Amino acid sequence: MIYELRTYVCAPGRLNDVVARFESPVLGIWNELGIETVGFWTHEMEGKQELIYLLYWNSEEERNVKMSAFAKDPRWLEAKEASERNGAIVESFSAKTLEPTAFSALR
Repeated sequence: MIYELRTYVCAPGRLNDVVARFESPVLGIWNELGIETVGFWTHEMEGKQELIYLLYWNSEEERNVKMSAFAKDPRWLEAKEASERNGAIVESFSAKTLEPTAFSALR
């Protein structure tokens, strides 16, 4: 099993738009595709707002298959386009896959 830590640095003043896009439709699509979330957090420092979340995967292969299906989902593509009509809502994005240690509470 692996976890994936994803961080979105939001465009100025657009954190609520990023959060709203996840609330609907992203989480519903992920639920249908079997993409498991562990948690979501927001963070602000030095004027930068971030949405940070953690996903759970059984394997890298599962991650690749499910995220590929999500990236092609017409509901996602429509929501992304609609949410960005007034400009980008995300400045940058990063993702890291994490393998838990033997003593980790999340395994």
